[in-house]
Amino acid sequence: MKVNRKALVPYCVEEMYPLIQDIERYAEFLPWCSESVILSESDDAVVARLTISRGSLKKSFTTRNRGIENQAVYMELVEGPFRSLTGCWRLEPLAENACRVLLDVEFEFSNKLVAIAFGPIFNTVVSSMVDAFLKRARVIYGEREL
Repeated sequence: MKVNRKALVPYCVEEMYPLIQDIERYAEFLPWCSESVILSESDDAVVARLTISRGSLKKSFTTRNRGIENQAVYMELVEGPFRSLTGCWRLEPLAENACRVLLDVEFEFSNKLVAIAFGPIFNTVVSSMVDAFLKRARVIYGEREL
């Protein structure tokens, strides 16, 4: 399954990139994320585990995240209930205080039972991420208009 989202936001790439890279704080502002933990960090990658909770359903997955400062963050599955999971956040500068945020995620669950139980939730989670990061930017940097 593929999910693609984009938005024009009244924040520059230098403001949005740190929010995307601040994985340890995801549980504070992503409503579906009950835990976000950095497992390891190196010069070129961060390995992190996210736990998604919705009602009684709870699933964790681990990704390796490689960032290109103020441009992109590439995600790939390390472990979790997926056969495959890849994603990319891209930031395109538009003006001094504006950018386009693009999120592309492609995933396939490891088995049909997990896909039936968790597929709709994960699709909603990914679809809501760009909006959640825009709300976070408003909290951190203040309300702005394009």
